[in-house]
Amino acid sequence: MRKAVDEPHLLAEFIQEQTSYSPDFKALVLRMLDQQQDVEQVALKTLVPARTLYTWLEQWNQTKKKPW
Repeated sequence: MRKAVDEPHLLAEFIQEQTSYSPDFKALVLRMLDQQQDVEQVALKTLVPARTLYTWLEQWNQTKKKPW
């Protein structure tokens, strides 16, 4: 059963207004990176700049735990 998100544009606005990202959000984004293997696509879907994703990925690969 497919469910639709009402007013998805409001989600984009909400994400863009965040001044910081929670550790849970970062972990989910890293999981997306692992599954999709495409930083640019994940950046588009999450509205997180690709440069930030590369930083998170590097931090994770260096520490193997939450670096934030």
